[in-house]
This record gives sequence, C-alpha cells and structure tokens, in this order.
Amino acid sequence: MWGALKGVFARHAGEEAHSAVNGHAPAESAVPPPVAARPPLEPQPEPVSPETIINRFEPLLVHAPRNIKVLETLAEAYARKMMFDQSLSLYRRALDVVGGKNPDIEKAIARTTLKKLDWMLSQIDPNAPDQAAQRERIQNQRLEFQWHEMEEPH
Repeated sequence: MWGALKGVFARHAGEEAHSAVNGHAPAESAVPPPVAARPPLEPQPEPVSPETIINRFEPLLVHAPRNIKVLETLAEAYARKMMFDQSLSLYRRALDVVGGKNPDIEKAIARTTLKKLDWMLSQIDPNAPDQAAQRERIQNQRLEFQWHEMEEPH
C-alpha cells in the first residue's frame, strides 16, 4: 500500500515539475498566495475628557432628571475627575430612580467608594504627625465597607 501511495505522490510531483518547466502554473500551487497587505489602521478617536462629558450632560440632567443613562454617565465622569462625593450622589439618585435595587448601579457605588477610600489613602501627607492614625482610620473604613458589602445579598 505504501508503495502505491508513493507512486501517486511521485507522479503528482512530476506533473507539477513538468508544468512549471513548460511555463504553466501547476493545477494546485504548493506556494500559498501572497498575503494581502492589511489596510492601515484607522485612527482611534481620542477619549472624551470628563470635563467635556460633564459640560455636555449636566444640562441634560436639568431636563431629564430621572434619566438613568445621564445619571450614570455623569457619575462616571465625576469619578474619573476624583470628585467622588458628586459621583456617589448621582449613583444614589440613579438607584432611587430604579426603585432602590439594581446590581449594576450597586456595583458602581461599591467600586467608586473603594476608589474614593484608596484615593484618600494616597493623599495622606507622609510627613504629617498623625499620618499613621489617618492611614489606620481610612483602612478601617475600607475594611468595614468591604465587610458590609460581603454581608449584603446582591
């Protein structure tokens, strides 16, 4: 059987070689076709700054104070600007609008609260005389918040 297969492969290879010598392309080329050049990547738009979002969405909030998307977008923009109290206030408003329960908004509140506490830790003056007490107080707040989050059913 191996001999028969060898003969078929040898004959096929011989036919390709004969066609190539005579200037004809083989029926099935062993060389893959050239890869087409990729089109140049389109430039990605610059991320919109939190200030731009706030300037565009604050007026919308006046006209649509119960619009969840506006509230969440503004809350995220304020969080990106490290304005955590404003962010959390908007997320709580959004939670009130949906009736007090929404896992996505609750996660955003938890995430923003942890970011706020981490930011507060990063702002402690290492040369302050009460630096250790400040750090311990904020770390305890963070642990208490995380403990409370684990206890609450979501």
